[in-house]
Amino acid sequence: MATAGALSPESHDAHDIKPTTEQTATVLTPPTSEDHERKHDGDESELSDLDLEEEEEEIFPDHYWDGEHGGRIPVFKPTMAQFADFQKFIGQIDKYGMKSGIVKVVPPQEWRESLPELHEYVKRVKIKNPITQEFNGTFGTYTQQNVEKQRSYNLPEWKALTEETSHQPPAKPKSGGTKSVTSRRLNNTAETVDHIDEKAFKNFDYHLENLDEFTPERCAELESMYWKTMGFNQPMYAADMPGSLFDDTVTSWNVAKLPNLLDVLGTKVPGVNTAYLYMGMWKATFAWHLEDVDLYSINYIHFGAPKQWYSISQEDARKFERAMKQAWPVDAKNCDQFLRHKTYLISPDVLQKQYGVKVNKLVHYEGEFVITYPYGYHSGYNLGYNCAESVNFATESWLEFGRIAKKCNCEADNVWVDVGEIERKLRGEPTPEYYEETDSEGEDEDIEDSKLPTPPASKKKKKIRIRIRLPTREPCCMCPNENKWDELLPTDTGKQAHKSCALYTPETYIVTEDGKDKCTRAFHATCAVAAGVLVDSGLVPTFSEDGTEYFEEGFDFRCRYHRPKMGKNPDTEAFEVNKLILDHAKQLKPNDTVQARFVGGEVFGGLVVENRPQERTVIVDVLPDG
Repeated sequence: MATAGALSPESHDAHDIKPTTEQTATVLTPPTSEDHERKHDGDESELSDLDLEEEEEEIFPDHYWDGEHGGRIPVFKPTMAQFADFQKFIGQIDKYGMKSGIVKVVPPQEWRESLPELHEYVKRVKIKNPITQEFNGTFGTYTQQNVEKQRSYNLPEWKALTEETSHQPPAKPKSGGTKSVTSRRLNNTAETVDHIDEKAFKNFDYHLENLDEFTPERCAELESMYWKTMGFNQPMYAADMPGSLFDDTVTSWNVAKLPNLLDVLGTKVPGVNTAYLYMGMWKATFAWHLEDVDLYSINYIHFGAPKQWYSISQEDARKFERAMKQAWPVDAKNCDQFLRHKTYLISPDVLQKQYGVKVNKLVHYEGEFVITYPYGYHSGYNLGYNCAESVNFATESWLEFGRIAKKCNCEADNVWVDVGEIERKLRGEPTPEYYEETDSEGEDEDIEDSKLPTPPASKKKKKIRIRIRLPTREPCCMCPNENKWDELLPTDTGKQAHKSCALYTPETYIVTEDGKDKCTRAFHATCAVAAGVLVDSGLVPTFSEDGTEYFEEGFDFRCRYHRPKMGKNPDTEAFEVNKLILDHAKQLKPNDTVQARFVGGEVFGGLVVENRPQERTVIVDVLPDG
């Protein structure tokens, strides 16, 4: 893609050094798997010279960004042969990104020159409801609030907005400045732009002039100004717009069509396995965060000013999390995944001086890729008007991270990926069948498929996913449930009954009743766990007709409304160290049933899938209530 005044990537190396053998990275194990061993990919081979020629050529970083000052982010400049196969390339550099959190890839000039110009594509970009960013805080520690602006822009209007004085970086010393002529992710949808204002695009150049001014020294000056002026002005950011500016003819490293393990699910999730566009300006910020489900992500700048990136090496991630919890203790207590809120900003200087956490830095230029890695915290901001494209992706090496990734439950529509379903698909195992019913107001008009970003649809379809199950075994004669975890026992009549049904229900009863006076709620025995019923058992004295006392096991049932209540302000930290709870949790086995609750939430039932005592984690499948 030809660009006016574009800065060649090779000219940014003023502060970079070539890698040494000491800088060769090794793969980290997943963050919470303490006892998992993995072979180091960097181990030397004892093959003969002939064998080495037959092995795949190893790819090394060209240099480390700002390496002479201890920079730890590798920069790759692959040949066209190395660059051609995205999956193969990612596999070969994985060990580096798993150490630094992010990497930069400078594509071959041959690839860049093969890209078409974007003059016609940018005409169809519509920026609807960008966010205004407000920052609150002092001394390098801030929270970010995004306020949606109720208006739309075409690209000429957006570029003009970025050139207003309030949205321009401070002038370059001595030479003066140059003037030229996020539940949101899931709900945004792409439509075709019906009308294009051709007059607005007459003599319009979407490129940014004087890109060569963004030298490493100038970017360092702007970084200092960024943190000193956080409380001034409010940048705007057009983020999370579904669409792509890559032409279908681009067959390698097309962000909209990358090989992606998530595609086996057969479902498109905006921004996760479909591309998003981002229109930035000076100070437009992305706060510290991890990707959803700790996925990989890739970011490409189509045109415009650079991005300043920060990352935390995976080996420092725990220390970083502790620092953020100290900075925002209330938020951390309310949500253990509060860093997924994309709200919190803390400067590299504060992290280093107050908490001893080293931050990796990188400047990302037009025509370059930045890849973020699982469990690699990152943040950053834009240095001016630009357009970037991004998407999440997964590889097989991500699966072990995905299994232990945690989800923020503050919003019901947060993105989640079922790793188990992916693994079943990869093994060729069948999965439950679904069909979708669509409930919408009136008939939907046919909308032409478009890769370009436009506003969300005014009418939302309500989709209902229904799982179709076929009976797998003879049902219980006392309840309608097919609980695989509950043993079916033969009866005197030749039928079968669940063990819990037989145990909980005496003689002719087929339901259990709440033991609380006047409570009329009743449950099938196999429904009790999912319904939040508390079951207490113990030996109950019983007398025979001749007066002989004997003991038999009895049960007391309390529905979720009459079971003992949790206090209004429960001490969650005390629960985490409660020996009774920990001992019980350690003994849980697959297919055991358990009950749990979130603070302030209702009791729910679950089936144990896996117990990881070393991680103090029990993975459960939540049982449907009803």
